[in-house]
Amino acid sequence: MDVWSGFVTLSNLTAKLDVINAMLENLLPQPFAVEHMTVGNLEITVPWSSLGSKPVIVVIDKVNVLVSSDFTKRSPSSSSSSSRRSRLAALRSPSSSSPPPDPNFFSIRRWLGEEILNKVVETFQLHIRDVHVRLEDPQARFGAGVTLESLHVHDNKGESR
Repeated sequence: MDVWSGFVTLSNLTAKLDVINAMLENLLPQPFAVEHMTVGNLEITVPWSSLGSKPVIVVIDKVNVLVSSDFTKRSPSSSSSSSRRSRLAALRSPSSSSPPPDPNFFSIRRWLGEEILNKVVETFQLHIRDVHVRLEDPQARFGAGVTLESLHVHDNKGESR
């Protein structure tokens, strides 16, 4: 791996399940949990010398995800709207321990960072290939899978159609 060359390849990655499941708690109902997740290849190409004019390309290949569910363990309070509202309110409320940032502090640096970030976002390309997601419920003896051959996300600005 050589980040400064602009090309990074990582192979045979295994996800940290506690992090993935913590994120899922906010998105999906409680009885879902990721049991296993691997990524065969992750390639990142960053054209450092021409950032903004050439695309930053991320290729994710061979993703396997095993999701289990157990609806018998679902508590009634986890699906209540008041529980969801209180979790959202906690996420939205600003932390009282840190003072608000000074709006004039490093405003030029922040503007330059935003300019570069905007150019990268405009040229960013994401390619996801060979994704398999399997959902299993051991209590109901149920399993189903979905396979995604490929998904390409990029901006068509400047390209002829």
